[in-house]
Amino acid sequence: MTQIKIPFSKAGVEKYSGSDKPANAEGLKLEIKPIFLNKFFEEVPPNSSLNKINFVFFDGAEKEIYNKLLDEDKFLYELSFEKEKVNFYVLKAGEVNDTKIKIDYLEEDGINDTLRIIFKPQFAGVVKITDNKDNKDNKDNKDNKDNKDNKDNKLDQEITGLKK
Repeated sequence: MTQIKIPFSKAGVEKYSGSDKPANAEGLKLEIKPIFLNKFFEEVPPNSSLNKINFVFFDGAEKEIYNKLLDEDKFLYELSFEKEKVNFYVLKAGEVNDTKIKIDYLEEDGINDTLRIIFKPQFAGVVKITDNKDNKDNKDNKDNKDNKDNKDNKLDQEITGLKK
């Protein structure tokens, strides 16, 4: 079996509450720091950058993962699974195999692509999300993100001042 491990950094999370959300499902939309999935799947177009991961949890599936992703104090995670146990599609190409969990790579413009993972109770434990314990402290990463955002805002202000 081929074990896939994809580290990612959460930049933001939002509960999905659209009118099209089924009553037996919960959804999360994660903004993440860009990652390049073509290192993991040859089906993904080269140089495509993944910036979002959408999770759908049917019938209470993987409640621990759902809660872990909502934790405001955690930012570094790892997505892992055995490649042979998932259906991975780029733009939903290929045959659907209902005996495996479904992971879709939704190519938008190659820069803002999305990964969609649909959890169902019968696939419990196939896809795992773990917080990255190898780092000193997830809070340090949030502070670094906040400092970077402040520097970006200052730079934007300086550029605007130069244009005047």
